[in-house]
Amino acid sequence: EIVKKVNGQQERSKISILESQRRTGFNGLIICLTSIKNLFTDLILNDQLDFLLTYKMSQDHLEMFFSAIRAKGGFTNNPTATQFEAAYKRLIVHSEVMVASEGANCIAQDVTNILTVSSGRKKIEENYLDMLCVEEDDELLNDNASGDVILNYSMGSRVEERFTSDIISYIAGYISRKILRTIKCKHCSLECIDSNKDVWSTTLLGIKNKGGLTRPSTDIISLCKAAETVFNTYKFHLKLYNPIEYLIIKTCSNINIHNYFKNLSTHILSQSPLKNHLLQLIKLILKTYFQIRLHHYNKVLSQPQDRIRSHFTKIIHFRQQ
Repeated sequence: EIVKKVNGQQERSKISILESQRRTGFNGLIICLTSIKNLFTDLILNDQLDFLLTYKMSQDHLEMFFSAIRAKGGFTNNPTATQFEAAYKRLIVHSEVMVASEGANCIAQDVTNILTVSSGRKKIEENYLDMLCVEEDDELLNDNASGDVILNYSMGSRVEERFTSDIISYIAGYISRKILRTIKCKHCSLECIDSNKDVWSTTLLGIKNKGGLTRPSTDIISLCKAAETVFNTYKFHLKLYNPIEYLIIKTCSNINIHNYFKNLSTHILSQSPLKNHLLQLIKLILKTYFQIRLHHYNKVLSQPQDRIRSHFTKIIHFRQQ
């Protein structure tokens, strides 16, 4: 409709605006709208992409890159090939392409990260997790196939047993209550709880509830069950620098994140694909569950196999009496 209106727009002299001296900008607008419509038909309707971020196609990113190049060469508008190559290498290796000065004619609309190469040791941050580079560990798979002590904890077997499922649901309620204290987004907070009271009447959570327990959503329970499966599979190979991040990556490789919190599918359209609320919420749930699970697992391992204190206490106190 916009293209039709622009095509039919006329100036006061009754000349088509596409044939006037100001036709350049309107022709560009028509070309952009037509291209976006074709991209939507080819990518979205054919299920190749879930959404299309049109502002990523603007020339602002190219303008910011040019501004950064000019800043490296003393704000020269016409760098040589050698100067451009040196500035480009420095931007890729040592920093990121961002707005170089306040006088630039565009601003960054997000904080999209680019690939960088650094000689220093990478600092693990809490808010970032590379879920796109998930790989299967061949050594662990070979150990499982060779009859190691690891058992086959598959979905639908031990984790789905009634008592295990009730315990995981009980832990999921604690996780929901804990993360609700940190989440500020109303849409994400509503996805963490379940308002249907009848579902929990016959479960462990319903029996233990005296009015103050939090009822978790089914998505959180499903994530906790998937996390329990991964933990039981890899708990004998957790001699790592950061086992929680390792378990989170393994869990994300075994699930389809689009099957969880489907009500957030439209909420994340205006957010960065790599750091939207859906990924952050899933990571926070998995991280909290693995912290609880590892704490309990280490506590069990640190306890002595045979508790002899009570036995020797009775022998020493009641000897010859």
